[in-house]
Amino acid sequence: MKNKILLKLLEENHIKCTGCGACANSCSKRILSMEMDQEGFYYPDIQDESLCIECGKCLSVCPIDNFQGNKSSKQYGFIEKPETCSVKSSSGGVFYRIAAKFLECGGWVCGSIYDDENKVVTICSNKESDVKKMCGSKYAVSNIEGIYEEIKKHLNNKELVLYCSVPCQIAGLVHFLNREYQNLYLIDLFCYGTPSAKLFMSYLSWKENVSRQGVCKKIKDYEFRDKSYGWEKLVRKITYEDGTEEIEEHLNHDPYFCSFIAKKTLRESCYECTFCREERYGDISIGDFWGVEKLGVLTEEKQSGCGISAILVNTDKGEAFIDILQKEGEIFETTLDDIKRDNLSLVKPPARHHYRDKIYKSMNKAGFEKTAKKYMYLDSGWRHRILKWVPLGVKRYIYDKVNK
Repeated sequence: MKNKILLKLLEENHIKCTGCGACANSCSKRILSMEMDQEGFYYPDIQDESLCIECGKCLSVCPIDNFQGNKSSKQYGFIEKPETCSVKSSSGGVFYRIAAKFLECGGWVCGSIYDDENKVVTICSNKESDVKKMCGSKYAVSNIEGIYEEIKKHLNNKELVLYCSVPCQIAGLVHFLNREYQNLYLIDLFCYGTPSAKLFMSYLSWKENVSRQGVCKKIKDYEFRDKSYGWEKLVRKITYEDGTEEIEEHLNHDPYFCSFIAKKTLRESCYECTFCREERYGDISIGDFWGVEKLGVLTEEKQSGCGISAILVNTDKGEAFIDILQKEGEIFETTLDDIKRDNLSLVKPPARHHYRDKIYKSMNKAGFEKTAKKYMYLDSGWRHRILKWVPLGVKRYIYDKVNK
């Protein structure tokens, strides 16, 4: 490749690339596109190098090379009212409470949902039914094709827009827009990295076809973190089209979740993530407030199982969210150190697992089932049997120590 700009974008920056799509969306000649690689992650690609005019716009909007986040000024915990508990939310319901207010004001909300084929995609909507689908953790990369342009259209029409996503995609939008919009509000999530879309779809196909008296069962709804047994349990729930449900409380038995928790299947850039730092692009940053029980702020009645959120306020706009949440539950002040203590991935990328490449190569060659048996479960034998009874907090402590 002779074009130095494309050489840097497509080859030199490949390992650091998050797939945010800012480069492809900003190309004036529309010759860049985001394509899925063999592992199932999105990367910029070009079909005809000769069409590039070497303007350099694709590099100038890349958030990896041009980071400009804001440091959190205030930190809070949020406890939702038990009577209005957002069961579909994975943690404390912060996103849903804020999104509902945007809908009341005639605004648009953008976030990830499962489409009709259970693929994770990002949409913009002004419907409550769609916003409810956006609730809940989705541990797979989301397809954001066309979202930046759609958000820009709403903003230029003077409409309110709320966008909630992982930090790299929030940064991608900010750099794509390349200007301030007072009607744009951003929420970035505490992110632990993302497995590929291809791996997730292979896993779902395996779940549908795994032997159940010889009957293949189509998945209707998938929840990574159902709160049927409380917020702390990490329960996976699958609803099939025939109405049956499969609830797994001890996810040591689920290969996809096991490998995700152990950081075996993340995008390459996640292992040296530019956005694992205190400076953030979102007006607020939200996630589970793991370790909150150590602070002595919870009474027994407050531990309702609905979940408790941690909130970083990063901009003046973010303060407006706190005003909304004060009417929807209980807000208490905390510190960044208290939040980071059990959320190390907030500021420190995970260590690269030695099975990472083997899993993706095996998936393409041998299929999901054989790959899962060989690489994705937790250790078998006595360790596996004991671990399923180890409390979640202890497991998180162990994993964080291992990944330091």
